[in-house]
Amino acid sequence: DVASYDGGALKVSTEGTVVFAEPDAVRGYSRRALLTAPKAGTVGMTDDGVRYDALAAAAGTYKFVVRYASKDGSLADVTYTANVVKDLADATHQRASAHDPSIVKEGDTYYVFGSHRAWLRSKDLKNWESFENNLSTDYAEILAEPWAAWSSQNDNANTDISGNMWAPDVVWNKTMNKWCMYLSLNGGGRNNVQKSMIVLLTADHLDGDWTYVAPVVYSGFRDSDVAATDIGSGEGKVDGVLDADGKVPARYLSLDDRGVNAIDADVQTDDDGSMWLSYGSWFGGIWMMKLDPATGLRDYATTYGTVKNESDVYYGRKIAGGANNSGEGASYVKRGDYWYLFVSMGQLGVDGGYQIREFRSKNLTGPYVDQNGNSARYGTVIAGSSGSGMNKLVNRGLKVLGSASYNGIAEIRAAQGGNEVYIDDDGSIYNVYHTRFVDRQRNETATGSDNELRVQQMVVSPDGWLVSTPYEYSGAFRQKSSYTVDEVSGSYQIVVNDPTRTYATNTEQVSDESARLADAGIVHAANIDLASDGSVSGQAQGTWSLDGNTVTLHITASTVGNNASGMMGDYALTVCEQPNEVGGYALTLAGVGGNVFTSAGSDVQSAAGKTSVFAAKQTAWPANEDPDDPSGPNDPSQPSNDANGNGSNAQANTESKKESAARTLTSTGSAVAGLAVAALLLAAAGTLTAIRRRRRG
Repeated sequence: DVASYDGGALKVSTEGTVVFAEPDAVRGYSRRALLTAPKAGTVGMTDDGVRYDALAAAAGTYKFVVRYASKDGSLADVTYTANVVKDLADATHQRASAHDPSIVKEGDTYYVFGSHRAWLRSKDLKNWESFENNLSTDYAEILAEPWAAWSSQNDNANTDISGNMWAPDVVWNKTMNKWCMYLSLNGGGRNNVQKSMIVLLTADHLDGDWTYVAPVVYSGFRDSDVAATDIGSGEGKVDGVLDADGKVPARYLSLDDRGVNAIDADVQTDDDGSMWLSYGSWFGGIWMMKLDPATGLRDYATTYGTVKNESDVYYGRKIAGGANNSGEGASYVKRGDYWYLFVSMGQLGVDGGYQIREFRSKNLTGPYVDQNGNSARYGTVIAGSSGSGMNKLVNRGLKVLGSASYNGIAEIRAAQGGNEVYIDDDGSIYNVYHTRFVDRQRNETATGSDNELRVQQMVVSPDGWLVSTPYEYSGAFRQKSSYTVDEVSGSYQIVVNDPTRTYATNTEQVSDESARLADAGIVHAANIDLASDGSVSGQAQGTWSLDGNTVTLHITASTVGNNASGMMGDYALTVCEQPNEVGGYALTLAGVGGNVFTSAGSDVQSAAGKTSVFAAKQTAWPANEDPDDPSGPNDPSQPSNDANGNGSNAQANTESKKESAARTLTSTGSAVAGLAVAALLLAAAGTLTAIRRRRRG
């Protein structure tokens, strides 16, 4: 017999979340799980009761049933009713815009600093709010000196500083005991020069005010104005830059050579404790110079030789790009034995093919190579004409994200870039970036901007690349050290991040959404089945195997249709689990592999080589089990170990990390206690239909 109870009805606020207190009659029951899922939204069990999140829920009434089991075997079903008062298409996130975001953490708060004085903060990487400091209002006064002396003196009639404060990078300098902001003051220009600079400001706290210190590096200098820079002889000067007759060498006046644009700072401390500044955008490429930790400024004691495509006496060491190919917004992160470099290629508009590419090196200062062994540095224009940015269509650099259509996403994104990858205290890896949209025009976004901030979790592929999971971060993520064939086998949608395809429709000029969705640059997922006997069928055929949390695909043929990208060869994928973006849950795969990704075949050289892929199998929300012992029952009275939470494929974690991650799952309403039979019914919460919601910018 099953007892029935009414758990009551509650109104869901505009924040989108409500927690039901459980009836007294079931307080002594030891296990609980969702029996009947609501038509929209997600349900989770918390220490305080039963939580409902109105994810992608329109205004209306949503009922769901939770089954409780006592230790003596008694069962009870409780019906809860959630009344959603208004459409909540994105109830679990508070949206904000920050172009070219830099993310850093102080205490328990995450801070994002973006172009155009976009300052954001969050406690959970989901709900962002704007805040202000003295740079928000007094920027013209604070930066009057460097702006007047350099960046405003351009050939482009670009005299308004308001729209030219770009891509700040904020880091903690333990020697100075200060937060340091490296801010780009863009001047732009013509005649083969980009009159820009990066300046240093400092603050005691991230939500406090900033003090201007000094310029760090200049670009766009010519004979007539080089004296206004730090080029010359004496203290605080870089000697040996000018010709014997005191002239600026021709290499600095060529955008195909050393015509660097000094913007897009990223500051890192290497394995030896030295500070380095990376900078540069398009044109002459991305460079790196050593900083003095005592001042936060250039280390003038470190000198560089001038070697083509490697180093320059003024700009330092060449890291990536150059020869007037696209590439900007470089950011770096150290994980394990490798430094990872992320570069945004293409033009930044929604139809410009903007995208994130990845390289790696054993040393911060390089050399960096991609998944196919290609150098991050360009010596010549590698596609199209000089300055065309057509290198965005070549398989050079591991493509991290692109425009793709697959189940479980809330919208199709485009022009993802300006990113920074952040590794949190527990080892979780987050890709923080700005994005534009295929599905939405500016007036349809939550912020009224054509771009919004997104955070997407990454994992380490079996061959050591940082690869994206399919869905936006929503606070719940887990990765076990080992999975079973029964858990992994099933039907998947798999997306090949095809580096030869980009979305090319101007969303703001094309009001017909169906026309935008027909753009050939949108990669559509392929449907494949991983059978328990080790075979792969569907739009790709071959075999698969499982080792711990690594899936290996061996694809011998693929049938491409509906704008899907082809698969061929071997793929090494990491298994993890995460909520999708429309109220369900998915077991996901992410990794690198293959040797072709178009229907033309492997003989097409421009479409050959490894690339990144991810896949998702819509499934039930997870039971509250120990990830390292998934077969054992869980006692709800004991601390749960629902996730290792570190975004990697590590085999072991400390108990404290596992317990912390488990609490995170509970707090986000994703952990559901035992009761295996009822837990299987959670599949109703996983949707198999994608719901599309309806420069620096």
